[in-house]
Amino acid sequence: MDVRARYCSTPLLLSADLAHEAWRAAPVHTLDHLWSGAPAPAALTTTARLLWTASHLWLGFECGY
Repeated sequence: MDVRARYCSTPLLLSADLAHEAWRAAPVHTLDHLWSGAPAPAALTTTARLLWTASHLWLGFECGY
């Protein structure tokens, strides 16, 4: 799986609000397999978004459980 992080020129506030404009512009990565490689139940599907600034790497997750 290739993962891409979008550059964000302005610092983000530490928040769980993924509705922020910067998060909405970040690529969505779907994590739909368990650690063993088996497909995860649909109820456990998780999405991840990654942003980076000059000083930080930001990770946002939306989990199905």
